[in-house]
Amino acid sequence: MHQVGLGIAAVNQTPLCWEGNRNRIIASIDAAKREGVAVLCFPELCVSGYGLEDAFFQPEVVRRSWESALAIAGHTKGMVVGIGLPVAHKSALYNGFLVLADGLPLGVVAKRYLAGDGVHYESRWFKPWPQGVRATLSESYLPREWTGIPIGDLDFCVNSIRIAVEICEDAWSLARPITSCARQGIDLVFNPSASHFARGKLSVRRQILFEGARLSGAVILYANLLGCESGKIIFDGDSRIVCDNQTMAETERFSFRDFELATALAPSLESRRTKQRAIHSLAVDPMDSKLTVYSDFNLGEHQVGNLSESLPRAPTAAWEDSEYVWFEEFWRAVALGLFDYARKTRSRGFVVSLSGGADSSCVASLVGLMARRGVGVFGPEDFARRLSLTAGTLPEVLYKVLHCIYQKTANSSEATEESASSLARDIGCRYTVLDIQPIVTAYQDLVEHAIGRSLTWESDDVALQNIQARVRSPSVWMFANISGALLLTTGNRSELSVGYATMDGDMSGGLNPIGGIDKCFIREFLVWLQTVGPHKGEVISGLFAVNNLQPSAELRPPTMDQRDEKDLMPYEILQSIEQAFVQDKLDIKDIFNVLTTRFEKLYSHQQLLLWLKRYFNLFARNQWKRERGAPAFHVDTYSLDPRSWYRFPIISSGFEEELSELEEV
Repeated sequence: MHQVGLGIAAVNQTPLCWEGNRNRIIASIDAAKREGVAVLCFPELCVSGYGLEDAFFQPEVVRRSWESALAIAGHTKGMVVGIGLPVAHKSALYNGFLVLADGLPLGVVAKRYLAGDGVHYESRWFKPWPQGVRATLSESYLPREWTGIPIGDLDFCVNSIRIAVEICEDAWSLARPITSCARQGIDLVFNPSASHFARGKLSVRRQILFEGARLSGAVILYANLLGCESGKIIFDGDSRIVCDNQTMAETERFSFRDFELATALAPSLESRRTKQRAIHSLAVDPMDSKLTVYSDFNLGEHQVGNLSESLPRAPTAAWEDSEYVWFEEFWRAVALGLFDYARKTRSRGFVVSLSGGADSSCVASLVGLMARRGVGVFGPEDFARRLSLTAGTLPEVLYKVLHCIYQKTANSSEATEESASSLARDIGCRYTVLDIQPIVTAYQDLVEHAIGRSLTWESDDVALQNIQARVRSPSVWMFANISGALLLTTGNRSELSVGYATMDGDMSGGLNPIGGIDKCFIREFLVWLQTVGPHKGEVISGLFAVNNLQPSAELRPPTMDQRDEKDLMPYEILQSIEQAFVQDKLDIKDIFNVLTTRFEKLYSHQQLLLWLKRYFNLFARNQWKRERGAPAFHVDTYSLDPRSWYRFPIISSGFEEELSELEEV
């Protein structure tokens, strides 16, 4: 048997962007043809987009998806290509994968196991396909010439090459469909996926793919989505061709391009089948026998082309092996998210209220890194055009893509003003200083006149702090509106957890790049960014002043020595409580035991108990703020986003009984 050129495509799609999604798929197919690819796998739901939410309920979505599929099919002559799209069948909606051969549909495999944890909610829109069931599509939305396509538990035989499909979560299930492939003599497995980026997920994903290759004896073509598709989830584009315990080819992660293609030459399929015979002894569910759809299309006529025969080949970016890989992943993920968010919302750059503290400095630095990366990929003019800006040089891009505004009051220190200005100079962004004390004074005078008394720090602490935060909002919104830019908020997950933020103040904005990560990490990341920096990149030396400041809101008079950790608790304590509660789902008593075990040499039991009570009182009281917060990127193993991860009642008892029981501990 002739060897066959294999390909996987990671595409950056947008929900409901029919023409754009279709064109990116076609461009990927054309590029694969030039590389000599004969078998090409695309990601899950790549035709419609993955993050459509309740738009999946619109019949128009299915109809337009299949219109796009028909147009795409015309470009698959001489190839076998698989694309993901929604499929309606007998009043139910399924997450489907259409396999095309030489421009004609062979059949649709429907997803059996739906992702329903964390950021995923597939069971709201789709039905799981029942195991062992096959049917025929005859719905009215189908192109007339495609009526009668088989759907269900299928595999495919093109010429003499056998192909099976498992869709994303199918592979993460203990009863994954791939377990029957060795017995059935499957040569290739398409694994179309929409696997979001999260800290530590890559190693788990790779382990699942290697295990699948071992179980099946087949070559796995794993294709994942790329980019910030619909607002919160970021897809790293990690796609790979796997054989045995080796990666034969892989795509670049966190790419700014519209698509990434990886290709490889299939190993001898005869030798693969010899290995499969040794796996037949594995127990197989008899329900997993599939209907085979045959095609007379001869892949042997469209086989190798330009592909190299030296195997395996898997170029990996050097930063992937760095000891700082989590820092590298974080900034690259957020940079990709910012780039996609700006261009997909047609925003002309970003505005940040730069306080000189760690959080706003982190956000500004991430925008600067995004701009430098974008210029490196596209050049300054093309990158600026993609963000609806005009610029011819890197300094012009940095100046136009980010506007930082420092708004000082009588309580602002020279140290934070210098911290903000030095960072802005280092980044090269536009920088403006506003004195907002007259506005604060005007509001205070107005209210004092209305209530007939003076406001004091002893009796009106919260009101006097919050008005300073709130009067910053209208100015930065004006700057954003004037230039058509996107205003970024700067609250980290730790502070959102306890509501240490001002609604309509520092929470104003359309996107929060760091809302999914904790304060401890941000402080470590900024030190790394100042001293080590990205692989082959430049450090941001302007962060020196930021990294030497104690975190403070600077909303009280300097004589009151306001510090964030004094108002709340040490951030390492806050992070430990939050992780134990939200991620590990421990009871409050167990969380207290964790704290005393971990920190008993540093703090007394009484102090830890005080902080634990403070955390849960604030957590319960401030759910309404988390409900109203700007969308945040999901980058860590968990988040507090009430719309996509951790749902908590806005009104509750506030853990009264649980906290009272701690007195007995």
